[in-house]
Amino acid sequence: MTKICRLLSTVEGIPHQTVRTGDCLTIGRNRRCRIRDITCSRSHCTVTFDGQHVCVKDCKTHETQNLSNGQLLSGNGFQYKIVFVDQTGDEDEDQMDATNGFHITDNDKSSADTHESNDLDQTMDVTKSSGVTEWMSLCANRVHICKFLGGGRNSASIAAFDFDDTLVTPKSGNKFAIDSDDWRLIDKQLPKKIEKLIERGYRFVVISNQLPISQGRYKLEDIQHRFESALTDIGVPCLVMLAAFDDIYRKPRPGLWQLLANELNDKPIDLTTSFFVGDAAGRKKQLNGRSDHSSVDLLFAANSGIPFLTPERFLTDVKPKIVSSDTSYCGFDISVFRPKKCDNNFIATQFGSDKQYRNISDLLANYSSKLHVIIFCGLPASGKSSFYTNYLQKFGYIYISRDELKTMERCHKKCETSLKNRQNCVIDNINVEPSARKQWVALSEKYSAVPLLFFFDVSVEQSLHNNKFRRIIGVNSPVTDLVIRSQNKNLTKPMATENFETIYKINFVSKFRKQEHELLYFMYLSER
Repeated sequence: MTKICRLLSTVEGIPHQTVRTGDCLTIGRNRRCRIRDITCSRSHCTVTFDGQHVCVKDCKTHETQNLSNGQLLSGNGFQYKIVFVDQTGDEDEDQMDATNGFHITDNDKSSADTHESNDLDQTMDVTKSSGVTEWMSLCANRVHICKFLGGGRNSASIAAFDFDDTLVTPKSGNKFAIDSDDWRLIDKQLPKKIEKLIERGYRFVVISNQLPISQGRYKLEDIQHRFESALTDIGVPCLVMLAAFDDIYRKPRPGLWQLLANELNDKPIDLTTSFFVGDAAGRKKQLNGRSDHSSVDLLFAANSGIPFLTPERFLTDVKPKIVSSDTSYCGFDISVFRPKKCDNNFIATQFGSDKQYRNISDLLANYSSKLHVIIFCGLPASGKSSFYTNYLQKFGYIYISRDELKTMERCHKKCETSLKNRQNCVIDNINVEPSARKQWVALSEKYSAVPLLFFFDVSVEQSLHNNKFRRIIGVNSPVTDLVIRSQNKNLTKPMATENFETIYKINFVSKFRKQEHELLYFMYLSER
């Protein structure tokens, strides 16, 4: 009798795995594991089994850890319970069929049987099917897929289109469709042009944001009917991809394109021959007198690295054009924020001088013998909490945050208690107004502590971008954009007259634990 390791998935849509002695399993966003989370790399870690322990090796850092029976192995988009089981050779055929030759406890057996029998349904939950269309949901119902007339042949060349105001427009003349039948093709020659693309070897794909699905403003069935009706009029095979939430899959973020490339198209995509057609290009005024509602389609093409066309240019056979790095396209300059990589690696600059600190230890050495309070000042999502975690936490500061303590009264009380005990503090609040900062200065002086101000001089545009980024990857606690804009109106930059011992301007230097996060951060995340 030999032991085998079973990885029992606790995440819907992710199948169980088996690791035998001598095997090496790569866990990641690959075909075997079926992990859909775009923040999980294709090769996240490797798993080996020696009969007593499971050895997990991080593919990026090469760090290893040993896990035992009953422990959990988890990461972005997956979680497995480790179960060691005995493989025997004398079970009857029925038992072998039921458990694949394994002895599993009743609870684990029930979980495994249920999970394995539904792997395909959980990964691609078929919600509606007919002889012409097949609808399915992916990624925990965050993405809805339609294969119209089979979905088209796999191809290296993708002709991708937005839907509303690109393929169809409301026949009522309203800005938005009044019901699922309120549509007409944007141009009569559209079906013929798409048919010619397919004859040239292209695969016809529709990529559309449909946030009202998750908001409950429209029924999924009504949206499906609208797409089916329009595609019937066009009359060629098509793959439809709908993003139902404000997440990595919503344009301009590249989640749907990456899902297409990694999971839904069996041929590597040629980014030079593929293209995307969409109406939202950030144009201020068109021939019909309307302005584009956003730049989402243009920025989606830029993030995905594919050429772009507006519907008008597609219909007049203009060659698709790559969006330049400054998002200039056909004379339209798109003023959407995207962070630039910072070449400066210094951490802080002393206010009123050019003195820069590349090492936080050098800065703190000035106050090593003094009781001091570090007071943060900056907009929400300007990097304050990350700065504390990355640079200050290791020095044993008492951490004070209204997000954790909920009231300013509790914050003041904790700070006062710490200063009484001669403990240095960090105040991780926004403190955008002089009156808020004044209270911390007064409290510091009461206990003869040195008040230091760390000013996070980050623009409101970058704070909004940071907030969007952390919402997408699911870290920290994102706030609403309204809160950031409101606090920006209240922000008064600190001045030398505010009685701080020293004011330091903190340089925003991005740090990432995963390469996927870094790539995403430097993309366009907002629509306008």
